Amino acid sequence: YPPIDIKTIKKNILAFLKVLQEDLSDYKNFLIEEAELSNDNEYWFITMGFDRRKHYSNSTQLTRLLDNLGAFEREYKIFKVNAYTGQVLSMKMRKNDE
Repeated sequence: YPPIDIKTIKKNILAFLKVLQEDLSDYKNFLIEEAELSNDNEYWFITMGFDRRKHYSNSTQLTRLLDNLGAFEREYKIFKVNAYTGQVLSMKMRKNDE
C-alpha cells in the first residue's frame, strides 16, 4: 500500500480547498464519502462531501433572512490524489445523484 494515509489525504484536500476558496466559513461537515485506490496503487480517488451555505442572488428581505439563518446544501467533489506524495492533482464536481 502507498505510504500516504487517508487522514493525511483529507488534510491535504482541505488545504487545497482553502487555497481555492481562501475562506471556508461557508462550508462545514467535511466527510470522506468514498475512497478508492487505483488498480496500480498510484492514485486515490476521494469523494469529499460537505455542506455549503446557500447564498441567494436577489436581495429581498426574505433572502437576507435566509442567508442569515445559514441554509446549507450538501455538495460532493471528487479529488484525484497522488497516493505516494499526497498531492491533490485534480478536483471535479460530482452530481448529487451519482
